[in-house]
Amino acid sequence: MRTLPQRLLIHTTIFVLTAMAASAAPAEHNPQAVRLNNNGVALMNQQQTERAEAAFAEAFRKDPTLAAAALNDGIALLYGQKLTEAQAALKQATKLEPANPRGWYNLGL
Repeated sequence: MRTLPQRLLIHTTIFVLTAMAASAAPAEHNPQAVRLNNNGVALMNQQQTERAEAAFAEAFRKDPTLAAAALNDGIALLYGQKLTEAQAALKQATKLEPANPRGWYNLGL
């Protein structure tokens, strides 16, 4: 039986992946940043949170307008119990996409 944090990680990752698949990255985003973000998602699926966090942070550094990278970085930081950093990343994600409920949901966690 999986623990609550493991189940939460799995469910949130599936939710983010589903949302990302539904909306392809716009062409104006840096392709390297999009690849790094996608690699981070794959690492989250393998429960390699620290490596995923690094990939998301690098993606966001390469393209500060890539809201998915900020959101995913915040989620990875949240699972790593780095709450102050997670809060900052998730606030940035909600500034970039205020209508995206995933940012607000994770910020509330």
